[in-house]
Amino acid sequence: MKRFLLLLSLISAHYCQAAQVNSLATAEAKCAMNGAFSEATDRRIFICSNGFWQDGATLDQTNIEFSTAATYHGEKLFKPGFSSVQWVGVPFFFSSSNTTHPAKNSKTSNATPSDRQHHLMVDGKVSRITKNTAHVILNLTVADFAHTWRTHIDTTVRLGTRAAVAKDDAGIEYLIAVNMAPQ
Repeated sequence: MKRFLLLLSLISAHYCQAAQVNSLATAEAKCAMNGAFSEATDRRIFICSNGFWQDGATLDQTNIEFSTAATYHGEKLFKPGFSSVQWVGVPFFFSSSNTTHPAKNSKTSNATPSDRQHHLMVDGKVSRITKNTAHVILNLTVADFAHTWRTHIDTTVRLGTRAAVAKDDAGIEYLIAVNMAPQ
């Protein structure tokens, strides 16, 4: 548990650096810290996205949905995770502490999806959107009472389609769906 809390505080500290910048931004000017906020002389909010200041009112947004899946007794069980609207090119961080699918080696024949409690941390960004795809970069960490599992994901997924992006050592698949969010 101490490892989990330390990791959570380190990741949170990293993303808290994406605070407000005191200087005034101009559209398409270079910026150094993705996720930083600034204000233009006309009071518009600008966000540093992929290394350039972007108008927050027109910057593309995506709805990112996370879920898990595992197969037990020949049946695939899906468990909804969480979903959030994020700006394209801006780092995000999610953390949840909940129950998930039972451990793969569970000896109980009546195991249910709430048998294994874990902490899920996801940090990353949707770096770009094309007509039908999203380029997603994620660092996924799963910690429970027995172990910690981490993986780095750098992949392209089709918009609007749930895709498996990782599978942990307990056999649980991690799925993501990216959709364009209405402005």
